[in-house]
Amino acid sequence: MNRMKTFLLAVIALMGTAGILTSCQEEAPMINYTMSVTVTNDFSKVVEAIQNGFLKNEEAVKKLTESIDKMNTDQAGKLQAVIDVLGSMNLTLDTKLAAIEAAMKAQTLSMEGKLDLIKAAIEALPDYSTQLEAIQTAIAALPDYGAKIDALVAAIEALPDYSDKFDAVANVLEAMNAQLEAIEDWQYGIYFQISSVANAVYNLQYSVDHGNTNAADAFSAIVAMLEEIKEAIANAGGGGETPPVSNSCVLDGTTIKITSAAIDRSDYIYYDEYDIYLYLEGGGYLNIMAEKEYHDGKTIDLTKKEEKRPSYEKWYWVVQYSPTSDTRLFCAMGDPKTNYVVFQNGTLYLECLGEEDGKPVFEIRLENGKIKDDFRGDGLEHTISLSFKGSLDFGEF
Repeated sequence: MNRMKTFLLAVIALMGTAGILTSCQEEAPMINYTMSVTVTNDFSKVVEAIQNGFLKNEEAVKKLTESIDKMNTDQAGKLQAVIDVLGSMNLTLDTKLAAIEAAMKAQTLSMEGKLDLIKAAIEALPDYSTQLEAIQTAIAALPDYGAKIDALVAAIEALPDYSDKFDAVANVLEAMNAQLEAIEDWQYGIYFQISSVANAVYNLQYSVDHGNTNAADAFSAIVAMLEEIKEAIANAGGGGETPPVSNSCVLDGTTIKITSAAIDRSDYIYYDEYDIYLYLEGGGYLNIMAEKEYHDGKTIDLTKKEEKRPSYEKWYWVVQYSPTSDTRLFCAMGDPKTNYVVFQNGTLYLECLGEEDGKPVFEIRLENGKIKDDFRGDGLEHTISLSFKGSLDFGEF
């Protein structure tokens, strides 16, 4: 039986928008990914509305984030648009901070680009107080703590004055722990490690101020301690326990809520195959394809192709991310017969937990994902993780 599938144009009510959903698996190694979408770049208009007081707070950042993601230009063009805002003498600090926060939350900007933007903000802003506000705004908008550490390291490397570097590290670590105090127990281990580093920073500053330690050596030690925090976060999941299910995806340090989920009905019922779509706030989606016999209840190493199946009927794993209806950041596949990329790092776990009210219930976790897809993606390096647990609506894709 030919199990090759062709996706047709469909109105997806769950997303609230029209688009074409195309799976990597259906016609490997080729993909039919034709889109017809008109994108309007309204970034400057949104900036103007914020400056004039028509958009404020969360609404302003949300609109600005959406406009960055919709820009019909490449990464460099998007970053330059934000840098132009930061360097403008005619815009208020609040407008500039909104632009920084929006850029940190934008799905179509890579983590590398966000770090470059933090450095550009430090260069563009006139004094340390405004630079610190920009740093704190940027880091607060990155909910993944590994990304926060990367951003802090980038910031202290860009600050020219050593006293400012010490002060920035202390302030940011204090703010990070203030956030950690309000959330789950699993992060308390990291909380105490951050507190330990904060104390070490004060001791190192005292030693530098009294001529007992070279400032460059002190900051090398601080960066090393920050990297240890990052490693502890990656290895221990925070405090050594399994993180709670968040029903969200973290892409390049930006958390995106999973608003709904669906699975292909025919594949699930008749063939024990899982063609799953996790729909994201803002209109994007994550497509995960797997097969009951080979993948259900198992941890999948996303860095490796799978062994060749005895029959093509048995699917290989697929992970595809599309932030908008006409863009795709990556499409990775475990099929050894194709040229599709695999992840540089990461694991995927998915399990069908049964059914509830006639709908299948799944738990899905993608951890420590790192990928660069220059075959069918945008060619930029991305990090991704997700956790989801819930029922899936049936669809026919």
